[in-house]
Amino acid sequence: MHVEIIGDYPVSPNLAAGDKGSAAAFPQSAVLADGQIACVYRRGATKHSHDGVFVMQDSTDLGATWSAPRVVYDGGKAQPAQTAVSGGICQTRAGTLFATFSTVEALEPDIYMFDAAGMKLKRWVFATRSSDGGRSWSEPTRIDTSAYPLAGITTRPFALPDGRIFIPIEIGTHLGVQSTFATISADDGRSFGPLITCADDKAGRLSLCDARFTILPDGRLLMLLWTFRKEDEETIEVRRSFSADAGQTWTRPESTGVLGQITVPLALPGGAVIAASNYRLPPEGSRLWYSPDGGQSWDTEHPIQMWDVRGSRILGEPVATAAHEAEGGDSIWAALSHFTFGTPDLLALPDGSVLLTYYATLHEIIHVRACRFRVHA
Repeated sequence: MHVEIIGDYPVSPNLAAGDKGSAAAFPQSAVLADGQIACVYRRGATKHSHDGVFVMQDSTDLGATWSAPRVVYDGGKAQPAQTAVSGGICQTRAGTLFATFSTVEALEPDIYMFDAAGMKLKRWVFATRSSDGGRSWSEPTRIDTSAYPLAGITTRPFALPDGRIFIPIEIGTHLGVQSTFATISADDGRSFGPLITCADDKAGRLSLCDARFTILPDGRLLMLLWTFRKEDEETIEVRRSFSADAGQTWTRPESTGVLGQITVPLALPGGAVIAASNYRLPPEGSRLWYSPDGGQSWDTEHPIQMWDVRGSRILGEPVATAAHEAEGGDSIWAALSHFTFGTPDLLALPDGSVLLTYYATLHEIIHVRACRFRVHA
């Protein structure tokens, strides 16, 4: 596999403004029926600050230029205040924009949302709809996750082939691991079914989290999971799982052989799959991986370096990999605030190219970017 880079563009306006006092991060994107791209992300003073707002920008030229941000949800004036954490977006079969997001309640400026004090705060999962292209949004509807106090949105919802909406939700279970659940809406995002277990280690040894999904040409769903051990929080190989019944049941997660954190797959028309992954060992950056057989096996020896931390730019070039390296170091939760890039997302564009959205740091400004490229297998 090799890639042809068409362009890499800033999305959030804070980079052009030279605004070091704001951070735009955790983008999730969707291609709409008319070819427009919608990108949602969190905006705040820092990536995990108490003033997080959920915003959206759109592009009509395949990601080269972007509209000004519009607010999807700002819980700062709610009682008690709600801080947006992250969210995702899709378009339903009826043409509605549908967004899900999670919040932390009553987060104070001096509290980190993922430390011991922050983890005690209430967390909620919401959904909202827009029938006017994102100019206005419905009053958020809470999705019931009351059985699990630690619940959140880490990826976008998506429409199943039959038109129902599949909504992934990450759950912190009573065993102390992160697991992947979902709910399905059969009425265009107005109500939600019971929680479905997608990936959960019943032994409580592995976190199977930050799930990302794609629909294969044969209709099956492929899920890729950031996987780390509970005992030492060491990241191990990404796990894969398949569903042949529209997400109701899933195969046992198995190793892909790919080492990375968040890893997002994208099915290509011929049955191959590419995946973009965060890699936090030298040379740090986002990597693109290739599977010739729908995610069953992966070429682990020839990844493409996309965002490259050393050069602070998109490379689009092959990078050597070691036989095995552990992504150890700080606690996962402690390290999150120090990450300078992340949350890759892949979209198939109408002209056959691919869009990678992600956040990165340039000139000390955390901002959202979009890289358009073509894949040549």
